[in-house]
Amino acid sequence: MKQSDVYRLAESAPIKMHNAKMILMSLCGNSGGGFDWSTWSKRITVSYIYKRFNRYSGADSDEMHDESISMRTITRALKELQSLGVITMSENRSKGDHIITLNIDKLVEMSKPPPMSDCHTPMPDCHTHEEESPMSDCHTPMPDCHTPPDKLTYPPMPDCPPPMSSWPTPSVKLAHNKVSLSLNKVKEEDLKEEGAEDDSHLSDYQKAKLRSQRRHKNSSIHSQINAASSLKARSYS
Repeated sequence: MKQSDVYRLAESAPIKMHNAKMILMSLCGNSGGGFDWSTWSKRITVSYIYKRFNRYSGADSDEMHDESISMRTITRALKELQSLGVITMSENRSKGDHIITLNIDKLVEMSKPPPMSDCHTPMPDCHTHEEESPMSDCHTPMPDCHTPPDKLTYPPMPDCPPPMSSWPTPSVKLAHNKVSLSLNKVKEEDLKEEGAEDDSHLSDYQKAKLRSQRRHKNSSIHSQINAASSLKARSYS
């Protein structure tokens, strides 16, 4: 596996201890002095890691990190990596150094994202089935608030007006008014003539002729009155 690939695995590894992850990335980096890329192992001492890790600390240029760590912290970080199985470490007490070997398979396993089945937990069934909670148990019947039809009372209906077709039209009304005016005018003239005429000086023949004329006029007036009454009756029938 290429060095760049191993470095990306170390960078994405879920290691909670910050200093342990920083040391692992330093050993896997390409700045020199880290793991042998052919064997991914290194005979190394804690003091060497301390000097290598802190050589650029606080420098203005080529700064690798912005903090320094102690030798005790380095020792704890190596033990943390060993407990996680990322490295194996054997101590040479005579020389005081360690042979550190990178476990690439473990690093790949740690850096690989978990399957989707492990990431998502099934959602609880929040819907109640119909047989467990029937609708009849949830809803109460509505009370009968309607009055039966046989108990309803209605106000009396007023008499209906006559249909529109039976009403007199404007032309019929106009004709009726004309006939009424004519009758009134004839009656007024007849009364004036009766009051104005004095038949005391007339002969019997003239008086009989005058009475005959009056009867004829009265007969004509009655005919007009009957015609007007008939027209009025037809207009309202």
